[in-house]
Amino acid sequence: MPDESDTALLYVDRGLVRADQGPPDRAAQQRAHSRARLLRALRWSLPMTVLLVALVLLLPGPAGTGLLVAAPLLVLLVALAVLVAARSARTAQAVAGLPVPIEITGRIAPSMRSILAMSRAIGAQPVLRRSRTAAEGVVLVRRWSASAEGLREAWLRGDVAAWHEHALSLAAAGERAERVRAEVETGH
Repeated sequence: MPDESDTALLYVDRGLVRADQGPPDRAAQQRAHSRARLLRALRWSLPMTVLLVALVLLLPGPAGTGLLVAAPLLVLLVALAVLVAARSARTAQAVAGLPVPIEITGRIAPSMRSILAMSRAIGAQPVLRRSRTAAEGVVLVRRWSASAEGLREAWLRGDVAAWHEHALSLAAAGERAERVRAEVETGH
């Protein structure tokens, strides 16, 4: 397990990135990780539920009124579960913070700011949402999210090498996000 004195926590508070050198709360980190895993599973299950419901309704057989009512309700219930789980995961991650190696906090905090700024810049210009630059921004946000979750998981496992590797990939994604944001703002 990484030593608590080697760990800083990064928080996003109203769009601003804040670093804290207090000791990470293992229970909060575990809660954030488990809720993110639940959300990932629910996001995967939603299209599968829609597909199964469509197949059941399209196949010949007894499709009574009860099935015609229950099928859309099931899809709605799973979609609602995804929304609730997303809010819960977002809250748990905001409370827990992101445990990063203290020696590269100075590289990861600006990277986190760059990811946020890039997302805002792409979102503010609807014309660019289908551009190559916006597509690259979406890939960077997904890479950032996967690396942040991998970072938290490695910290929880106590795998210091993987923890540092994920932290460096966060820094690299943020550096690329800054270039993408600059491209969006200049209109290239």
